[in-house]
Amino acid sequence: MADSGDETSSHGASGDLNVGGPSWTTPDVRSPLDLDDGAAGGFAPSSSSSAPPLLNPAIQRLFEGGGGSTEPPPFDLRDFAETPRVFLPIDADGSPVVERAGDRAYELALQPAGRGKGARPVRGRGGRLMVVLRDAPAGRHAVRDGATLADAMPKGVDGLLLRGWAATPREIDAAGVAALRDIVRGRAVAVMVAKPGEGHAAALLAATWWVDKAWTAGAIDEASLGLRLVSVFTDRGLAADTTVAPMAGADLFRRLVDDDDADGLVVDPHDSIHVEGAIIGRPVIAPGIAAGMLEGRDRRPGAAPLPARDTTEMEMWLESHGFPARGRRMVDAPIPDGPHLVRAVATERVAGWSMLETADGFRDLMNAGDETWSPVFVLPPPGAPRPARSAILCPGLLASTLSLGRPERPGRRLGVARIVGADDRAAAARHAAMARELLALLPPGADTMPRLACLSASGAGVLRRAPKLATRAWIEGRLRAAEADARGLVWFG
Repeated sequence: MADSGDETSSHGASGDLNVGGPSWTTPDVRSPLDLDDGAAGGFAPSSSSSAPPLLNPAIQRLFEGGGGSTEPPPFDLRDFAETPRVFLPIDADGSPVVERAGDRAYELALQPAGRGKGARPVRGRGGRLMVVLRDAPAGRHAVRDGATLADAMPKGVDGLLLRGWAATPREIDAAGVAALRDIVRGRAVAVMVAKPGEGHAAALLAATWWVDKAWTAGAIDEASLGLRLVSVFTDRGLAADTTVAPMAGADLFRRLVDDDDADGLVVDPHDSIHVEGAIIGRPVIAPGIAAGMLEGRDRRPGAAPLPARDTTEMEMWLESHGFPARGRRMVDAPIPDGPHLVRAVATERVAGWSMLETADGFRDLMNAGDETWSPVFVLPPPGAPRPARSAILCPGLLASTLSLGRPERPGRRLGVARIVGADDRAAAARHAAMARELLALLPPGADTMPRLACLSASGAGVLRRAPKLATRAWIEGRLRAAEADARGLVWFG
């Protein structure tokens, strides 16, 4: 049993590395806390939202009350898992209060699905139930949140006894506690997907995922951008009507790597992931990212600073990922005797941008802000050797930029010559550099870009839909055209 003391916090620590603006942060994936503190007093329960009502209050109450019904809304275990504070009364010996309940003493908080209207509530089997309060008691107590509650249960306890969530106490039995643990585990996985951080690769490989059973070449989801994405879930309860089967993360990523018809995985497509005040919808894992995970490397932006060889490569990454250009500037953060960190900031949001790829591309459709920040890049020390190929550029996105980002034969015709203006010459020089990077990403002797080189599902989809963009011949043709335009005077072209 745990000792008593002052009120506890259920939040762990996280490390921040500030480079101007928002921090590059390893997210706080909470670990279970022992019941080692308790106190008199406490906090009133937090409100779930401070937003104004969307409807007239009288109409809203009508919807909430089911047209005047006094029956309370069904207990939602997922909402309970995200409750920021619950209160555990503490005995004199510092252990949580456990009540012995007889069979059928209390209604189950989680009623079985499919019960008809007016059916008599199912009652629990009782046993040793740890008491959990919605409101702070006057006496000694400990504070937990819903996510750490199940792991705070002493050995030999059969379930939870909830007081304050309904007019009478409700029981969460052993099956309900197991479901709560599954939700919490799934939530931790979802946070690691939505907010990459150091050390997450091993946890994602070890996690249990729930995968669409219809994963065949003819049954892959077609998302809004024409991507072939496989639906996977961090928690079985999020699958809705999708028939799913459990799969270890290592097996899941290997399956994606081996399936040439899949552009990526879409995580929890029916739900949104809430993390650090942001709402992330339908994050995607690309084939190249999955291959890196299997090798022990997490190549997602945000997992660690992106290793750019120079600022030109940084600009290339930003352009190919659609980072806003207007008002863009670089924030430099050299650290004495440490790495040289740089990130970009744009002073306006252009249709929303996200460093995390979702099923909508690199777009942030849910979170507003006055500025848009890039991931953190790290530059090599002066004089350090420069790798021959990029570790951060996605060939599919580069090929798409080359294909769509420049006009055919720009400039003004003058007889058999074409004069290219300064702006078009500068754009051609950038595209020539992109083409050289693409050629460098081709394996030695290969004539086609491998799918696993793609670090985005969007890029993998580009090369699948337009396979010529993955060929050495097409890239070399684009390089010759861009180099000619960059010179400013093109004969017979």
